[in-house]
Amino acid sequence: ASLAALPDDRVAAGCKDGTIEVWDVLVGKTVSAFTGHSRSVTCVTSLGVGLLASGSLGCVKLWHTGTGRCITTCGPIGGIGGDPDDADGGFSVRDPVWVDCVAAIDDERVAAGMEDGTVVVIDHHGRVLATIDLRAAVP
Repeated sequence: ASLAALPDDRVAAGCKDGTIEVWDVLVGKTVSAFTGHSRSVTCVTSLGVGLLASGSLGCVKLWHTGTGRCITTCGPIGGIGGDPDDADGGFSVRDPVWVDCVAAIDDERVAAGMEDGTVVVIDHHGRVLATIDLRAAVP
């Protein structure tokens, strides 16, 4: 499981059953659960403006923390390839790859670290802004 601190003494936990549970740490109880991932939630992070990002197999979801509603899904993501002039922005994924971690860049963008050595930068609308191949950066 992964954890992210939220405002108002809450913590979001990514769970193996594909849910995200939000806990009130003062009471020690679950106050809500977000559903929408079909696989284990490998990572969660707070974007600090009532938004939460979560990663799973081949996708990142953005959630409204007050309502638990999924705002957008970006996926499939991971891998490098394709034609940059294609409608999908040049992304081609042969096999889904796991999102290993997500980190808030600011209130509107998140970076997703993929198991294949790429980092994908996504905006709050679910658009891929950049894909960085870290494998190419290492000699």
